[in-house]
Amino acid sequence: MISISTTSNRPNGTWNNEMGYGLCNAFAAVSQAKSSLIEFNNRIISSDYTVTGWTIHSKNITVTNGAKLKMNVGGSISINKPYIINKGAKPEILLSNN
Repeated sequence: MISISTTSNRPNGTWNNEMGYGLCNAFAAVSQAKSSLIEFNNRIISSDYTVTGWTIHSKNITVTNGAKLKMNVGGSISINKPYIINKGAKPEILLSNN
């Protein structure tokens, strides 16, 4: 049996020990994430860097020697010129299962 106890006067409203400040609308959260577009442009990557998004558009990128550029994408990715990968750089693209 779950006891429903709440604490009022918390900084973000009423607190419940089982649900925190409230429930998360999972459908709304995933829908928002799926509609996100990351514009990743005009960058020189000289140390490890990670870009995460549902849709990633990228152009004018240089990855220098020894740097790792990791792109985590859930939907689609477009990589446009110029896109320079120097010797010793470590680019990585991870596509999630849709």
